[in-house]
Amino acid sequence: MISNDAQEVRMSPFLRRHPSFRTDVFGHVPFPGHPEGIAIHRNVVYVGTHQDSSGLPNVPSHLYAYNRRGEITADFTIEGQNPTGQGILGLAVDHDGIVYILDRAPSRILTLDPRTRKQSVYAELPGVPPGPSELPSGGSADTPANEPPVPDDLVFAPDGTLYVTNLTQGMIWRVAPGGGSAEAWYTAPDLRSLFGPNGIRFLDHGRTLLFAQSAHELRDPSEIPNAHGLLYTLEIRRDGHPGRREIFWEGDIGETPDGFAIGCSGKIYVALALANAILVLSPEGREITRIPATPAENDRLDVPYDLPASVSFLGKKILVTNQAYFGGPSAHHAVLAIPVHERGRRLFRPRIRRL
Repeated sequence: MISNDAQEVRMSPFLRRHPSFRTDVFGHVPFPGHPEGIAIHRNVVYVGTHQDSSGLPNVPSHLYAYNRRGEITADFTIEGQNPTGQGILGLAVDHDGIVYILDRAPSRILTLDPRTRKQSVYAELPGVPPGPSELPSGGSADTPANEPPVPDDLVFAPDGTLYVTNLTQGMIWRVAPGGGSAEAWYTAPDLRSLFGPNGIRFLDHGRTLLFAQSAHELRDPSEIPNAHGLLYTLEIRRDGHPGRREIFWEGDIGETPDGFAIGCSGKIYVALALANAILVLSPEGREITRIPATPAENDRLDVPYDLPASVSFLGKKILVTNQAYFGGPSAHHAVLAIPVHERGRRLFRPRIRRL
C-alpha cells in the first residue's frame, strides 16, 4: 500500500492546480430516502432509494429523476418487490436511455423506460448453492450457506454484456446481451464477506475491470468498525473467462470502498463509506487527496458525508449519493456535488436487443 504522508499530498501536481474542493448539495432525496445507486443520461440524473441497516423503511423503493439543477422531475415506484428487504442498488443506462436497475428483493435486474414508465424483468440473479460448485467459466464457487445473494453494482461491456457484483457471496455475475438468467462468472474465497464485491467499472476498452471489495473477509457484524477494503483489477480473457486479479489499492482500518467513478485523466473518485470521504486516486492507485480532508471538516458541512455510496459524473463535477445507512437523519438523505475540474470517462452504453 502506498504511503500518503502530508508532504506527498501537498506536492501533488493535481493539488497544485486545484488546491481545494468544496462540497455542495445537489439535491435532497425524499422518502423513502437512503439513496444508493445513481446513473446519468444526458441531462437527467437517476437516483434510487434503499433502506437503512435495520431494514427500514419497509416500503417499495423509488427511482427519482432530477434535472441538472437538482429538481425532481419524475418519480417511479418499483414494482414487484418483496414485502421486506426492498432496496435499489446499482443503476446503468443503455444507448436508448433505458435504465437498468439492480433490485435486492427479489434479486434481479429491472429495466425502466422513462418515456412509457414500463418496467420489465431483464435478468434473474440467482444465488450459487452453498459449497464447492463448478462455474461455467471453469472456476469454482465456495459460497457461504447463510447469505442470500445481494446484487450491488453493474457495468456494461462494449458488446452489451453486464457484469454484476454480488455483495454477500463473493462473486461477479455475467449477464449476456439481451438478458435472461445470469451466470456466476467469477468468485474467490477471499472475496466472501458481509460486504464483499461492490462498485465495478472498466479501466480500459473492455478488457480490464476495476472492482471494490468493501470489507475484506468480514464475517462478524460487530467487527464492521475494524473493516478495511480493497480495489482489484480483473482481466477478461479473449475467450470471455476471467483472467488475472491484482490488488490496485488497499485501505487501512475503517476505509471501506463502495462505488466509484473514473475521470478522463484516469483519476478514480472512490466513496469511502465508513470513512465518510471521497478518496481521489491516481491512475496508478496512489492516493492524491480526500474530500473532505478531515472528519472535522466533514462535521462543518451543511450536509455531512454520511456513508457515501455511489459516484457519477455530471459535467465537470461528481455526484455522490449519501446513503446514511446506519440510521442517519433524513436531512442527510441527499446527493452531494463536488467540482473536480474534469469530465468523466465515458461508460459503455450499447444498444441492447432484448430476448
